[in-house]
Amino acid sequence: MYTYLSNSCYIDSLFMTIFKNGSNIWLNKILKNPIYIDDYTTLACGNNIKNKEQTYEYAQRLRNSLIIDYDMITTDTKILCSNIRNIIYECLTYLVCGNIWNLLPIVIIKKFYGII
Repeated sequence: MYTYLSNSCYIDSLFMTIFKNGSNIWLNKILKNPIYIDDYTTLACGNNIKNKEQTYEYAQRLRNSLIIDYDMITTDTKILCSNIRNIIYECLTYLVCGNIWNLLPIVIIKKFYGII
């Protein structure tokens, strides 16, 4: 059972559902396969641009947080919701207006990925 910490239980639950769905494809791609600094380029992050090294470090922080969650869920440890949401917010600052987290309309996500 998840215990509240930094308001990221929804995101934690989503990732754990992906990782525990019976297929190892996402588990391997996100948590297990090695990642290298040369896999990254610059990243627009809030009002700044992260260079390749900073982007790699940012990805590592996200990954490490997800690994902690995954380890807790697979060892029957009391699961604290992690700080994933705050890590994501560092770059996607538009997700928060005041103290309220905004939901992105699915149409924006589809347009970003060229689905529509």
